[in-house]
Amino acid sequence: MPNIYNPFTMLENENPGPNDRWVDVEVASFEKLNAIADGTHGPMAFVWPDEGSFNRAGEWGFNDKHPQFQPLMIDKTSASMLIAVYERLSKPENAEKLRRMVVKDRGSFGAVFEIAARAVKISFGTVSVS
Repeated sequence: MPNIYNPFTMLENENPGPNDRWVDVEVASFEKLNAIADGTHGPMAFVWPDEGSFNRAGEWGFNDKHPQFQPLMIDKTSASMLIAVYERLSKPENAEKLRRMVVKDRGSFGAVFEIAARAVKISFGTVSVS
């Protein structure tokens, strides 16, 4: 039985493996991140293009380089944190670099997330950049 707290479900079994297929996942994009942050969309499960692909039925499968990966849950607080940092960047080239890193791959996303986590203050669901 899938975990009801996750917006994605694994189709085949409870232990992810190289042949498992996932549904209800989204390829990471800055627009989707912004939709989560502004509340027009609920949490999403992100994957990155280098990690796998969708089949014709719309099911995501991780490739041989990432067989034990799972989609990464992005909630409103996490998305808001990244958007707050993006909006505070004064140089357009830095803002564009952040946008590219969010969608490049999971490692780049993680690096941006760590920077954002150090730069923001979260209080009762609101996010502000210090």
